[in-house]
Amino acid sequence: MTTTTQPAGPVIARAGSYYRRTRYIMFIVLFGFGVYAIYDGFKGYPEHNRKFDEIDARIAEAKKESNSNDVAKYEEELRKHGAKQSDFNVLFNRIVGLALPPLSLLMLAWVLYRSRGEIRMENDTLHFPGHPPVPFSAITAVDTRLWDRKGIAQVEYALPEGQRGKFTLDDFIYERPPIDTMYDSITGYIKDAAAPESLAEGETKPQG
Repeated sequence: MTTTTQPAGPVIARAGSYYRRTRYIMFIVLFGFGVYAIYDGFKGYPEHNRKFDEIDARIAEAKKESNSNDVAKYEEELRKHGAKQSDFNVLFNRIVGLALPPLSLLMLAWVLYRSRGEIRMENDTLHFPGHPPVPFSAITAVDTRLWDRKGIAQVEYALPEGQRGKFTLDDFIYERPPIDTMYDSITGYIKDAAAPESLAEGETKPQG
């Protein structure tokens, strides 16, 4: 049996900078669009339509008085002012404006939660946010089916005290090099500890 060499010191994976940076940009765009939609729905579009109706009334009055010069002047002003916004556009912007800011804040909170803290591997033990320390010997299964394609592995564990759980190694949400090192260490340890015939397709399992 070949023994897998584990890193000498702790391996620490913090939140992936690209993951967080792109989500911050998404948050700013969604929140900003929401604020802009609030302005259009409650202020900009209603004011635009009020001004449109005002100019349109002047045109009607000028036509009533057969004042062709004023008609031409107001029609040109109306053309520059732009078409009237529909009731649907006004309502749509109000709904989007009221919905996007809180939704974008929830998205930001979820992003920060998913990438919170750090994942640390030291002395054949994993420390994952929200979970107790998990020795490699307590790992019961590693689902590797998404690893080659997406860099995602599901790790299940059962501690001697009876506590069971599952966490995800994701080299997009957390820094890739340390996560990849952890993955290689875990799967190498399990392969060394498990008999080949006990391995199911898509996952590795140590002997009971």
